[in-house]
Amino acid sequence: MTTFGHVREWYDAEGWGVLDAEATPGGCWVHYSSVLAAGRRSMRAGQAVSFTFEVADQDGFRFRAIEAWPADQAPVRASPEVAGAERSPAYRSALTLAQGHDEAAHRRYRGPMAAAREFQVTFDCADPERVARFWCEVLGYVVPPPPPGFDSWEEFDRTLQPEQRGSAFACVDPAGVGPRLYFQRVPEGKVVKNRLHLDVRVGTGLVGEERLAALEAECARLLPLGATRVRLLEADEENESCLVMQDVEGNEFCLD
Repeated sequence: MTTFGHVREWYDAEGWGVLDAEATPGGCWVHYSSVLAAGRRSMRAGQAVSFTFEVADQDGFRFRAIEAWPADQAPVRASPEVAGAERSPAYRSALTLAQGHDEAAHRRYRGPMAAAREFQVTFDCADPERVARFWCEVLGYVVPPPPPGFDSWEEFDRTLQPEQRGSAFACVDPAGVGPRLYFQRVPEGKVVKNRLHLDVRVGTGLVGEERLAALEAECARLLPLGATRVRLLEADEENESCLVMQDVEGNEFCLD
């Protein structure tokens, strides 16, 4: 179902915003990839829009836009060749997956190989800002600037509903190369080992004692920041040494 509303707020650097309409009380979360408009996929506060939506728990909002477009224009759907050409800097990643022609894989999946996609890595956690700032220190990432009209994220946070304050935080690669890291508050704590973890490259190209020294030096830097050393996995016939660590909330990662 298509409804009519207005853009409450839009964060161009992060590529998302909030739409207001009678059909979506409390606001409808919208991502830039859902914007159907010619040229750059973006919106502006106060803009009249038409959109379709679904009920979904998205960053504290009950509704999420499926498609959105300027109310005075017809929706513009990009062709497959150009879809995704315009990207928000906060989502940009230089990760490329190179795929050669694999006839066996082609037969198995019965279709063409997908193009490489941009992505962000999302962490469930109890204290999003604390975990995000830890990872800034680990990776050399930075906190993106606050939305226009605010001097700080703290100031912006005070404008949110009480239950939404402190519910999310993010950090980005200042060079625009690595994926955006997004941290969202969840009620449940971590109880089992991660099914996914990050390998932080600190010993690339190093072997033996020189590699171990690099791993230990980085471990020593991170411990005062709240990291926990778990165990050293020593080199074997196939793999070089790596150090298993945990972040400030117990999420595993490796110094590799």
